[in-house]
Amino acid sequence: MALSPSEQRLSMPGGRRQVAVRVWGSLEVAAKDCPGKRWIAVHGYLDNASSFDKLAPLMVEQGLASAVVCLDLAGHGLSDHKETYHAIDYVPDVIFAADSVNWEAFSLLSHSLGGGVAQCAAGCVPNRVARLVVVEALGWWSQESSAFPHTLATSVHATEARHRSDRIKSAPYASLEECAKRRAKMNLVGALPVDAASILVSRGAKEDPRGGFTWASDAELLIPSRFRLDEGSVQAYLSSIRSPMLLIFAQDGLFRRFSVFGSPFTPRWCLTTAAAYGIIYLAHAAAKLVGSKALDKVYGQMRPAFCFMVRWLRLQTSTTVMLAHGGHHPHLVRPEDVLQAMVGWVGAKGKIMSSIGRDPLLMKS
Repeated sequence: MALSPSEQRLSMPGGRRQVAVRVWGSLEVAAKDCPGKRWIAVHGYLDNASSFDKLAPLMVEQGLASAVVCLDLAGHGLSDHKETYHAIDYVPDVIFAADSVNWEAFSLLSHSLGGGVAQCAAGCVPNRVARLVVVEALGWWSQESSAFPHTLATSVHATEARHRSDRIKSAPYASLEECAKRRAKMNLVGALPVDAASILVSRGAKEDPRGGFTWASDAELLIPSRFRLDEGSVQAYLSSIRSPMLLIFAQDGLFRRFSVFGSPFTPRWCLTTAAAYGIIYLAHAAAKLVGSKALDKVYGQMRPAFCFMVRWLRLQTSTTVMLAHGGHHPHLVRPEDVLQAMVGWVGAKGKIMSSIGRDPLLMKS
């Protein structure tokens, strides 16, 4: 018999705001189970709790989880909206959600934006997180401290433009199917099949008073953040993680942009990335000395690859799996592959696993 989820709303401290959750499995059973089987799932940017509708029931059926509490982050899905949004503000919500279901210790399942949130939470309360699974993420995208004024100004100008355009409302979509087609088309990284997009839309769209459907997420989420952490802060919280961590990437996912130096998150990739960055860094510094901006763009493209390389090398409790396929949403597009990686990781605790399908896994443990 197929599992069915239950729906709850959790009040955040102060009672001014609620977070909607979709629960797979039994909270009653989870209360008596070990922390390794109590999971809180955190979705990606502009997604929602239904992002885990394929993977979470499989986890329960295979005995990996007694309960998976899938959050709608603030402003997403069915959760309440806020005035402004910063990625770091989602971290307390994850911890407060665990408090609301009376879980002192728990595990975290996460994707993309939610991956950075989960990793930051695990670094902030390392004694409470038993296991950590991160799909297509390795900390938040950072910025150099000198970029802060520009980041803030960009956000302010975008806010002004957004509020001016509020007077002109876009026409609603005629059906949920049209919403799904649009969601699949607007996916920024990797292919997202329409049937997978339909799962996200089932919770991410709402009826419009004018007829048809519109997005349930808060339009304020489209405004660029006013603040981003610098690289030192990101590496600090990653270095504070003490729980075993499984990193799952896809060859055709978010980090394929760095594959010019080989398959990301492998020793060879690290060597070539470090060498290329060293050359570009010195050339960029020399160009700046003479007032030239010729290498600014190249340096800006190279810096993230180097940052992710350093982060990956510094993680001491992680195991890495590279899937051959799955795009940026492998947990939704190829949930069986992600589940198999999780099962192997839980059983092997970092040993080299066998291949998924016909494609080898690239491992670091």
